[in-house]
Amino acid sequence: MTLAKPAPGSGRLERFLRRVKRRASVKQQKLTAAREARQVDRAVRYACFLRDRRCCRAYGTPLAFDTDNLFKLAHNHHLVFRSAGGSDGAENRITLSPQAHRLMHGGYLTAEGDGNGAVRFTEYAFVGTAREIVREWVSAV
Repeated sequence: MTLAKPAPGSGRLERFLRRVKRRASVKQQKLTAAREARQVDRAVRYACFLRDRRCCRAYGTPLAFDTDNLFKLAHNHHLVFRSAGGSDGAENRITLSPQAHRLMHGGYLTAEGDGNGAVRFTEYAFVGTAREIVREWVSAV
């Protein structure tokens, strides 16, 4: 009686090595997809920055896209938050100064409209428990 030889690559070590290679390949694909998504996001943010003439859309403050000065760094704001179903396209984004962005998320400033067209800003003041409109203005591209 002769014993049959095991098929090449059927051993425990070979199966383990194939599994490790497969996992590394999947991980590399995920890293590549994430890198590409960051590059696309940066390109859209820069396009919005140029569209808004390198200034804050709310107050007109001159800004820089890449800088170490955090007071001059351009922030990108979604008009309709992604969590509320807003898109990542340029029509849903505007360029803001850090101060305006902080006011926006603090509830002291709101914006509505189309990022590629006119955006209506409303500034609020909190008086006691009420929120009162201080002023309103429209910013066009």
